[in-house]
Amino acid sequence: MSPFLLSLCVGLVFYLIISSIALYKVKSLKDQDYEISYKDALNPVKWFSVFLGSILSVLYVDHLFEQLVYRFYNPYCRENCLIGNEGQCVGCGCNTEAKMLVPFETCSKGYWGKFIWRRSEYVAYRKKFPIEIQIIKKWQK
Repeated sequence: MSPFLLSLCVGLVFYLIISSIALYKVKSLKDQDYEISYKDALNPVKWFSVFLGSILSVLYVDHLFEQLVYRFYNPYCRENCLIGNEGQCVGCGCNTEAKMLVPFETCSKGYWGKFIWRRSEYVAYRKKFPIEIQIIKKWQK
């Protein structure tokens, strides 16, 4: 058998197995009155989306995500520490938005520190220093 035919057969078998599992899952969700399409169960792009979402849900735990959001949307830092809309820090001139994505970096002005990795430590920190994060979308017509 040629390598092309072999890879085609393996791909087809893989597709049939995964789509069967997905169809079973869609049926069980439909039985619970969820609105989901059988077409989604046959779509490899949806499979990848579910797989990637499952991986990211492990990586982006809520207390880490909250710290990232706080860095980006801290109003005091946005108003007083960044030069214009370029995202440069007034203290050190760095690309602050890039720096905010790095968990072990800190603000040169001291407005945010390294990520607190342990949930229990972060909960204790939040009790000591409570914050409220509010995101408001202003709808435009």
